[in-house]
Amino acid sequence: MKFAWKFGLNDMEEGEGPNYAAGVAQFSKDRTGSLVREFLQNSIDAHDSSDSKPVKVTFDLMDLDVEHLDMIGLENALRASIESSDNDDRHRSQFRRGLKTLKDAKKSGRIVTLVVTDANTTGASDANGKQDKWHSLVKSVGIGRKDSLDSGGSFGLGKHAAFASTDLRTVFYSTAYPANSSKSGLERRFSGKAILVSHEIDKRSFRSTGWLEQESGRSHAVPDDFRLNSPGTRIAIPGFQKKGWEEETRETLIAQFFHAIVQENLVVRIRNKTVDAGSIDQFASDMDDKAKKMIFVSRSEVAASTTIEGIGDVNLRIQVDHDRIDPQLKVVAIVRDAGMMITDRLGSMKVTQSQRMIRVNRRCLGFVAVVECLTHGSKSLLREAEGPSHDEFSSDHSDESEREEVRIALRKLGKWVVEEIEKRAMSTQTADSKNATEVSPMLPLETIGGAAHGGKLTERTFEVSEPAQSPRPPRGLQPGSSRRVRRTRAGPGDEPPDQPGGKKRKKSRTRRPRQPEEAFFNDVRRLPSALRREWSAHSVRFSFNSPESLPKRIRLYAVGEDGNSEQMKLEKAYINGRSLKVRDGEIVDLGKIPLREGRVKIDMKATRPIADKRVEMRSI
Repeated sequence: MKFAWKFGLNDMEEGEGPNYAAGVAQFSKDRTGSLVREFLQNSIDAHDSSDSKPVKVTFDLMDLDVEHLDMIGLENALRASIESSDNDDRHRSQFRRGLKTLKDAKKSGRIVTLVVTDANTTGASDANGKQDKWHSLVKSVGIGRKDSLDSGGSFGLGKHAAFASTDLRTVFYSTAYPANSSKSGLERRFSGKAILVSHEIDKRSFRSTGWLEQESGRSHAVPDDFRLNSPGTRIAIPGFQKKGWEEETRETLIAQFFHAIVQENLVVRIRNKTVDAGSIDQFASDMDDKAKKMIFVSRSEVAASTTIEGIGDVNLRIQVDHDRIDPQLKVVAIVRDAGMMITDRLGSMKVTQSQRMIRVNRRCLGFVAVVECLTHGSKSLLREAEGPSHDEFSSDHSDESEREEVRIALRKLGKWVVEEIEKRAMSTQTADSKNATEVSPMLPLETIGGAAHGGKLTERTFEVSEPAQSPRPPRGLQPGSSRRVRRTRAGPGDEPPDQPGGKKRKKSRTRRPRQPEEAFFNDVRRLPSALRREWSAHSVRFSFNSPESLPKRIRLYAVGEDGNSEQMKLEKAYINGRSLKVRDGEIVDLGKIPLREGRVKIDMKATRPIADKRVEMRSI
């Protein structure tokens, strides 16, 4: 059983750089989270409908035996890719790290590998060649083969999430599927795939993508580490070395697939810990209040249901905070058949050409709602409207001939959801002054924690407190009055008496004094659109009047209800749009930045979701 790496000849000498497979770069921002979402969605879509057992998925680490995997062939391709990446320092460094990993593996004979395996699924059949799921998984780009029309993921890009998780840019695949309808035997397939850059070896030009396959024959031999004894699919990511991946995997699992777990459609084991319907509360105990309430609501009875043409049956489960303990917690989790939550922001459903968002009345009490869309195997317009990142619904993602139909369906769904929520959550009292200063007349359901909170910047910490001041009245409206003042242009005889010659007095500009004690915490809706799209719920902004100087180092903390705080590691940061240096999860060298009078806006992206937490910015 001998395997060898084979890269296609590049006779036309096309340049295929590290971003040639654009899907890999797309998943580099959230490597572990993307991998979890994409693999679990594919596994749920491949559920064996003849089996009542839930889909089972295992995440584990293993020392993979490299004896049969032609690491020398991959090493040669990596060396050539480094030489071809002389104009790209970032990817050149990545390939060098991958090469070092291979050298270490050659010495020990084994390599640390993340292995993800599913069970109670149909596997990736190769019975129909290019028209089947195995070819789509291993040999295709931008093509997604699914068993049913309502399956999630229609862009065929999710398979690239695994490549973003290793410096080797290499993944191994294995599958087993029933040999015939009687399920009396199994067919097995195995292959490896590497996505590097176009390169030259011995003066011959090769393409960026290569496959690990048997040197001769089509016996479909499978190495022992990849052999499955029941239908299912396994992917192995060699060189996977990410600290804290178990916790990150659990958090993504619970945040995105809580409904599938609670409804007993999915069971996931991460190393030696299993997350299922009975244990999910235990693992969610350290997560935010939003996650806990979504789990609780998923277990509740259906409060309302309807059928929408083009979408199917829709169920609504909801919990309303009648005691106003947390009036700003407003969540709408939209879940499709597979059980994966696509979004918890009703405002992410774009329903018109101008991309206006669906909104709910600001006077609603705090609530958490779970909207379950069931298509029962028929074609769903939600699938057509779902973006490749699986975080929004928009008619722009659908075929042009269906966009109007998709817009109508999304509008009907949004209208029905809003009406049902307002029936149950609308406050019977007029919004008090506190709410009037915290929310706009119509609050988009795309955030947790309110629009703006006042506070003060102390020597050591940023403390969230009551709003510092009321908002300005609309332009042209006198304070305390509902009458709009009409301004008229002065005529020839209207010159002020103290202005000889009819010259108008120049209005003096008053500069707002610096007030380092005043600050505001704004949530993700206040970020610039470019950052908002990229950072999602990991982002936060602090905005305050310019102080005389800034501290040298800043840390971000999440504060729990008990007052205990935990430092949130940062990935990126900007001040007034200018990139800041982040080291060890902290912002450093702030003291060197010259400040002008005006507002200072510091945007931060944490390595974990923070938008629904109370946060503090502390100077060191």
